Amino acid sequence: MLPAPVSRLLSAAPAIAGLACSVVAPDDSRLTGGRCGSLEKICNDTCASTLSPAVGCAAESCAPCELPNAVPLCESGRCAIATCELGFGNCNGLASDGCETNLRDDAAHCGGCDQACALPTATAICQLGRCVPATCLPGRADCDGSQKTVCETSLADDPKHCGQCGATCVLPHVAQAACAQGVCGVASCEPGRADCDGAAGNGCEVDVTSSNAHCGTCSQACATEKLCVAAACAPRCRAMRSLYPQARLTLPPKGFDVGAGDFTVEMWVSVPATPDDSAFLLMNSSYSVNGIRLYAVPYEVGCNILNPKGASPKLGSGHAVGPALAPNHWSHLACVRADGTLSLYVDGKLANAVPVATDLLALSPTALAANHGAIGPVRFSKTKRYSGTFKPSATWPVDADTVAQFLTKLPFIPVAPAALTDEAGGDNNASHQGGFVPELSDVACGG
Repeated sequence: MLPAPVSRLLSAAPAIAGLACSVVAPDDSRLTGGRCGSLEKICNDTCASTLSPAVGCAAESCAPCELPNAVPLCESGRCAIATCELGFGNCNGLASDGCETNLRDDAAHCGGCDQACALPTATAICQLGRCVPATCLPGRADCDGSQKTVCETSLADDPKHCGQCGATCVLPHVAQAACAQGVCGVASCEPGRADCDGAAGNGCEVDVTSSNAHCGTCSQACATEKLCVAAACAPRCRAMRSLYPQARLTLPPKGFDVGAGDFTVEMWVSVPATPDDSAFLLMNSSYSVNGIRLYAVPYEVGCNILNPKGASPKLGSGHAVGPALAPNHWSHLACVRADGTLSLYVDGKLANAVPVATDLLALSPTALAANHGAIGPVRFSKTKRYSGTFKPSATWPVDADTVAQFLTKLPFIPVAPAALTDEAGGDNNASHQGGFVPELSDVACGG
């Protein structure tokens, strides 16, 4: 009869044919029968299976397989990994260090090997096996406070959050703001405005409809004799300035009589900043008949129909007054008689209206004078030109109701026999009595 170890070896031979025996213990006095099986080794004076990780598989040592964070098994006689503990992974493919990777906090292997945390707008960390944002990338921010979005805002180019959350780009006269590299700028301007200096802080600073330096576009400047109106360079109206008190031009007495009919007297004027008496008159200089007067003095503007000297004031002669004009600014004055009312308009708005007798005669406004200041275009019409609010202009086409018109096209010539030529084509040319010099106004004339 064969010893027991030899009997086990022979009985197992068919099952292990072709397998190499990692450890074979031949005769050993410590063993009963003196030999272990082909898949066994001697551990603690007994035969132990080389397939058991508890004795280190087929290693010469009997030390157990100790693989961190792993359940071991034997594979080809060596310690190998059967499974990893929950939350760990063998991401480097080596059995020697077990399941070395903590899948709960490793950003390169978050929740699984090679599952790297990568967010387009933020740096990320791994928390409990899930990628979460840590900090926003440079130039990004979490401005909406929502957990559903991650650093959704680009501070470099978002005009609602330009440079920082909540910094909205609001610039003067800008239709659409822009944000570039965290600085507010102009994408588009409001109609009629332009950004000519390129400085973002003041927005679209130029009104190209009225800027002489930037008329229509930033690169278009009007010549000295022109004025920017409605984004186009238009000729400046002519004007004359008083050098001293009582500068005067004389108009012929004929041609201006309108009797009791409707009329409109209008002129562009500029009063000085000094407190001197600054009057602009269109009137009967001799006070011999009822003359029309349109004036501006430091404390008021007004129009009325004057009574002759020595005559009793006619009931209902009317005197419409309005507030004083701003100095060194071109203003439009208009005096209108119609429907029993004398109305005074200042810069296109009704300043005052008073009753006037329907039979009151208005005759012979034979003087055009100024005590300082300047006079621009003048028109006298035998009709009601204005009612309600209007936009004043000096582009006056001559029509059948135009009695006389001055300084819209033809200049004042101090030394000429006809210092002012009636542009209406009548014989109402004015002669210069002294005190005026020619200049250009800040009023645009057509043509």
